[in-house]
Amino acid sequence: MLECVNVPNDNVVPVDLQPYHQNGCEITVFHSEPKVYSAGRIRVEAKQGRYERKEFYFLTVISGAGFINDLPVHPGETIFVPCDFGEITLKGALDLTYVTYEVK
Repeated sequence: MLECVNVPNDNVVPVDLQPYHQNGCEITVFHSEPKVYSAGRIRVEAKQGRYERKEFYFLTVISGAGFINDLPVHPGETIFVPCDFGEITLKGALDLTYVTYEVK
């Protein structure tokens, strides 16, 4: 419980997010807290990439259009991927966010 909140909070510092490249995707992790949640961004490079997680996750199309496992997707649409689904194929100029429960 918070008893006092200082506004503005002078302890706030910028976060330096470092994307990494994997299987044709540029992935940026925004937040990762085991047993709570993980969230990030996936940009498809060269019009095709692959992505996989063990946990379930939601993919939301931020911009671009393309296909997730041959299912056409457009901005604003969200796809649910169940646990242990395996690798998905991402095709097109897609910019996505993901949110998941992180088991680790």
